[in-house]
Amino acid sequence: SESLCRNILSAVKDSAARKSDVTTTATQPHCSQTRRDDSEHRGDAAMASFAATEQAAFVPPDAADVLESATPALTSLRVVVTPHRCVKVILHYQAGYPATAAVVEVRNPAYPPPLLKKILAAAEDAAAAAAAEGRGALAPVVAAARAFLEGNRFVPCWRELRRCALLCERRGGGMAGANPAKGVARFAAKTGAYAVDFSVTVPPDYPAAGVELNVRASDFPRPLVDVQLAQVRELVRRCAAGADVDAPRRAADAAT
Repeated sequence: SESLCRNILSAVKDSAARKSDVTTTATQPHCSQTRRDDSEHRGDAAMASFAATEQAAFVPPDAADVLESATPALTSLRVVVTPHRCVKVILHYQAGYPATAAVVEVRNPAYPPPLLKKILAAAEDAAAAAAAEGRGALAPVVAAARAFLEGNRFVPCWRELRRCALLCERRGGGMAGANPAKGVARFAAKTGAYAVDFSVTVPPDYPAAGVELNVRASDFPRPLVDVQLAQVRELVRRCAAGADVDAPRRAADAAT
């Protein structure tokens, strides 16, 4: 009987010890998780506070720029140089901002992906530099996007220039050089014994204003070159006026 009592007491003690171990194991991660949640909450609050202060103090660099949205999580702004040289820039804030770089998006559905990647790279570099210095990224990112748009007149005709280069390549030439800041692109083409070297200048407000074409060198007789240039200038005038100059070609293609 005495031996039975000792066995029962020993079993009770073992059971209590095991229960204590389980309780300790279960509560320790909970305490750690609570501390982590509190830390994250404080980080999110600090991020939101800094973003709100930055948004309130921000002044768009140009009257045409439009601040579309400003929340604790993001800022969305439309950067406009011309109606056809513009992008939407979105900054997504992360915990630790401004020491942690904001995630940047650049959007314009009319632009090809390679062009958007170039603008985004400039904006991301500005965001990373701001984070390294522990300062807000909104103004630097917007300035970087605007600088790219202002410094590249080819932005609204990116695809057109590529098509021109391909047409010239099929005729033994191609794009011979380009100056995006001045909007000047040089092309060359050659068919048989004839060759032509010409340049196209894209104006700052393209396509509201038409391009200018200059023949730099040619094997064609000058009177023929003058006739061709006159036809090109008329075509440019009609394009700037909004005419669908490709309609006859499309109709002919459909008929055949």
